[in-house]
Amino acid sequence: MIKFYLYFTVLLTLFVSCTKEKVTSLEPIPYGSDVIMNNQNCIDTNNQVSYSSDLVPILSSKCYSCHDATSGQYNLSDYTHFALFANSGQLVGCLTNDPNYSLMPISGMMDSCTIKLFKVWVHQGALNN
Repeated sequence: MIKFYLYFTVLLTLFVSCTKEKVTSLEPIPYGSDVIMNNQNCIDTNNQVSYSSDLVPILSSKCYSCHDATSGQYNLSDYTHFALFANSGQLVGCLTNDPNYSLMPISGMMDSCTIKLFKVWVHQGALNN
């Protein structure tokens, strides 16, 4: 009976650990209006990701406490600084736990839908919109 529970636990652990989505590439994104978050597709990739409407609220809740104009190594509190950080590859590296970068936010990895939102924004040209 103990072997059964051990076997079941190992299988369950393997199954759960394989369910995390890792986005490795992006298809070309058509442009449109606001991005719509939903449970089925994460984001509606037929629409343009908006820096001000889609990303700033996330940055405000997850990043600005450490990365504003007065604190932290990187100032991410305005578009100019954030776009430089994003276009250098550091943003995606930090969000995806790339071994060359420190994982951000320090509270833990963002969910895959939020990471994909940032990746799509960078892929669409990191526009100030």
